[in-house]
Amino acid sequence: MKPFSLYGLAVSFLYVAFTTSAGAQPAKCGETDYNCKIADYTRQIASNGNNVEVYYNRGTAFKNAEKFDEAILDFTKYIASKPAKKEYAADGYRDRAYCYNKKKQFDSAIADYTTAIGLVPGTESLYVYRGLVYSSKKLYDPAIADFSTAIGMKSDYSWAYINRGHAYMGKLNDDLAFADFTRAIGLNINESEAYYNRALIYSRRKEYAKAIVDLDKYISLNTKNIPFLSDGYQNRGIAYYYLSNYSLALKDFNAAVDLDPNDPSPYRSRALVYRKQGKIALAEADEKKAASLTK
Repeated sequence: MKPFSLYGLAVSFLYVAFTTSAGAQPAKCGETDYNCKIADYTRQIASNGNNVEVYYNRGTAFKNAEKFDEAILDFTKYIASKPAKKEYAADGYRDRAYCYNKKKQFDSAIADYTTAIGLVPGTESLYVYRGLVYSSKKLYDPAIADFSTAIGMKSDYSWAYINRGHAYMGKLNDDLAFADFTRAIGLNINESEAYYNRALIYSRRKEYAKAIVDLDKYISLNTKNIPFLSDGYQNRGIAYYYLSNYSLALKDFNAAVDLDPNDPSPYRSRALVYRKQGKIALAEADEKKAASLTK
């Protein structure tokens, strides 16, 4: 997730995490020891290559280890076995689509999600997943249609509201986006992503005091997530900057620098505060640091 900037606003898209449904995991491996699981499933395949469910399980381990090429091969093998139940086949297409999406092969991801939807059309999460890929391609109208379908199937689906709000922001329809983020907060008061993006809209409207209130909540919900927490401080600092509250802006930019010293953004923003305060040497030092970190 990227902070909005003094030089323009950016919209962030959150990808919903998958849960998988097939097969037991190797008992001797830790829950997140994916390399151990991959090795164990590989041994199982070597001893009985006809057990196609093991390909699904190994594919899931590869996916969780972010080895997406290997995961795609295993899910393809699983899909080719033509699982007996539609739900199982849909799992294979869904998880392969996730890997395609992570590799930015968006058309392949959309095709697989579409196949999964055809197999289990009553699964609202699949519409959200496909909608997210459409959003990644900036195809906001079909994305909104998919999120709306999911909401029609599950009226309290807060993630669907959040992601439809993202798509509306992509279309610069902030009023509808604002309504969706507010609805998501109403459904779950701890939906931090909704606060973050509603703050972006407040900032676009130059309602910086309201943006700060939402960012206060966002920061309080992300105390253990360093990248998100840094974003929260940066964005709140920018809002304080526009309100000419330079002391609080500086405090937030300092916090962001401390949390992520390799991010050039808070240095650039802090330099602007230093210039407002007449601290030219400090501003130039931050500008030089930001330039050294910019790829």
